[in-house]
Amino acid sequence: MNFNHDYILFVEDDMEISPDFYTYFQATLPLMKRDPTIWAVSSWNDNGQARFAIDHKALVRSDFFPGLGWGTSKEIWQELAPIWPGGYWDDWMREPQHRRGRVTIRPEISRNRNFGKEGASGGQFFDQYITSVQFNQENVAWLAEDLSYLMKDTYDRNFLGSIRAATVVLSLDGIPLSPTPRDYRIEYQNLQQYEAMAARNGLMPDSKAGVPRCGYLMTVMIKYNNNRVFYSPPLGQLPIS
Repeated sequence: MNFNHDYILFVEDDMEISPDFYTYFQATLPLMKRDPTIWAVSSWNDNGQARFAIDHKALVRSDFFPGLGWGTSKEIWQELAPIWPGGYWDDWMREPQHRRGRVTIRPEISRNRNFGKEGASGGQFFDQYITSVQFNQENVAWLAEDLSYLMKDTYDRNFLGSIRAATVVLSLDGIPLSPTPRDYRIEYQNLQQYEAMAARNGLMPDSKAGVPRCGYLMTVMIKYNNNRVFYSPPLGQLPIS
């Protein structure tokens, strides 16, 4: 496919888009030119239920490709198009040989609402998780936002520093409602243990290609009781920053 635009946007036919959907992509897709570790931008957060997501302006880096309303650059599409699969393209995008260590930018609060229960997944997770993901209704002025915090060096330094400084708790039950946000960390030893924790706490519990859903550096971050919570492996397994 040849086209004269810098970016390409994929919108599925079973989704409703937020008021700021297009300006969100206008502001975020150019980040790919500044940071080659970014290969896509998604408008979806699998863990975006109201009790886990509160900030309409918050964006994060994700090793897990969310799909569901996403965009990429002309260069990345030209890389992928010749080998594009006939189906299950979202899982195909998550395979290490295609992702090649690159990340997706996604919002804390989703910019689309999916209403297509019957699809390639056969309705898997739809009633339990997807229908409860909150849909942004605020028209954020994305083009006026400073998004430099999403660049890898800056983001990793702040992200890893926050994980290391977070208070360790055993479960969400140990995190009180706080008027002043704090950081907490729940440690898991392996993906099987994380998936069990996630299922108990109402998060999407699966992983793909060795990456927990919504994870970055093997850490899944949510908001809970006005606090930030990191599900992370032991500190010694995190990269040095």
